Amino acid sequence: GAYNFDASKLSQAHNVCFGKFLNAIRNRVKVIVVDNTFIRIWELDNYVRAAVNNGYVVDIVEIKLETISDMKLCAARNIHKVPPEIVARMAMDFETAEGVYNVPAIQVKFIPLVRQA
Repeated sequence: GAYNFDASKLSQAHNVCFGKFLNAIRNRVKVIVVDNTFIRIWELDNYVRAAVNNGYVVDIVEIKLETISDMKLCAARNIHKVPPEIVARMAMDFETAEGVYNVPAIQVKFIPLVRQA
């Protein structure tokens, strides 16, 4: 029952996720949500292309991290126990989708990091 990250199975996990996504498209599910890190545009690209090619409107939602404190908050909140130095590297390597997909069916939206009072 406990989560145990295994980097050797990461590719397999990504393939399973994409397979479930394609299955949802085939079944014409009205709203499909993919909750993934998508650090690099190429990681997102197959999802976007498959969705648009099948008539879906795509909303890409990005959380903007503006400070080191934001990055530390994300590291503390992650449920997969990813070490803070890996979260920091991911944040530094992040590629925004803003300006990448210039078609009406794709919108990039930004939301603030929610801080608890």
